[in-house]
Amino acid sequence: MMKDLFSEVRTIKESQAQILQRQLGNQNPQPDLNEQVEIGHPGSNVFVRRSQWDTANSRDTFQSMGVSLVKALFQEYVLLRSNFKRGASKIDNNAPQRPSSDKNILAAIKEAVKQKFPAEFKPTLFGMAVNNMMTDMRKKAQIAANIQDQEGAN
Repeated sequence: MMKDLFSEVRTIKESQAQILQRQLGNQNPQPDLNEQVEIGHPGSNVFVRRSQWDTANSRDTFQSMGVSLVKALFQEYVLLRSNFKRGASKIDNNAPQRPSSDKNILAAIKEAVKQKFPAEFKPTLFGMAVNNMMTDMRKKAQIAANIQDQEGAN
């Protein structure tokens, strides 16, 4: 009787191990968040980290997805000194003319955003969203610089 009991326990344990192995084999491994994802079209050579892509891809509008990718792909100092398109300000005639951001990167961003939002994408609104983000960054940087100047004068 004990022999039968040990045999049943062994069979149960083997079955549990097989079930557990199948469950572990069916799980999708967690993606490496530092893995590089190419955006735009294959061969664009524009890459973001998986975590940056997942963040941008989770956005609900083409504007917010585009802004997220721009922030991921350009360093802050580049964004502070550039515009979406090169040229003079259409709002403030006294504003300095700023260079454009890298055209290859911007083309890849636009393509990735258009792929997710083909019906909603509007190039003009996309450019406005990116320029508005850059303008906000410049305003915040200017305010921070003014505060530092005031503190230094005291």
